[in-house]
Amino acid sequence: VDRAVAEMAIPGVVYHHNAQNMGSGRNLHAALSMASGDVIVVLGDDDLFANSSALAGYANAFTAAPNAQFAYSNLIQVDASLSGTLLYTFFDDDIIYSAGVQAMEHMLLRSILMTGIGLRRSSLIDKYYPRTNLLYPQVELVGRLLVEGDGVGIGSFLCATRSHSEQLGFKAIKGERIKEGQQHGVIEIPEIIRELIEDYPPLAITKPLLEKELLKSFTTNIVNEKVVTGNRAVAKNAYDLLKRSRFSSASIVMTVA
Repeated sequence: VDRAVAEMAIPGVVYHHNAQNMGSGRNLHAALSMASGDVIVVLGDDDLFANSSALAGYANAFTAAPNAQFAYSNLIQVDASLSGTLLYTFFDDDIIYSAGVQAMEHMLLRSILMTGIGLRRSSLIDKYYPRTNLLYPQVELVGRLLVEGDGVGIGSFLCATRSHSEQLGFKAIKGERIKEGQQHGVIEIPEIIRELIEDYPPLAITKPLLEKELLKSFTTNIVNEKVVTGNRAVAKNAYDLLKRSRFSSASIVMTVA
């Protein structure tokens, strides 16, 4: 897409094309660095705003919570034809979670699915963005931001995430489309949580709950991963998770078998 054409097509849009493939993690950091507004909302190239007032919804959330560094809304999952297939109802109403333990317990794992991550633009983003090339850098960033500030759960469905076989997470399971150092979530995310707790010891109280929720989310997704990537790749990731989580159970083994 030509830059001039892209910017003319949608007023207010600034189009930037990287000279070379930076990988998803470094590309996200570059995009965040170029943002100029007070509020940043992250969408993947296959994601959508669910309605015309979505951006206003994020802006209102940050206005209502002056100490918030992270906001996230309920999501609609759509298929390739943009038909709704699933609702992710994370929050019944708008709610503010206090910085630290409460925000970590209720907000950190929402950031695994990058669709609709809302950030308050500040120097903290560059300060806390991981320098290593992670597949899920937003999880570490959000974790560190939630130590500094509150998190806001938005009870409306503001964004839509599209589920399809070309998603980076599915490719990563098979070792495709990833850059040096990047690993699938069953490896990266538990390590991110461990490092956050090492740096902020009071967060240790959150570890059992976060591990249980991680196991539940990964186990639930195994069925989809099997369909898209095949048994062998999924089995390797599942057993990597089993080795890393003391909350592992026979159910995950039965699902993979």
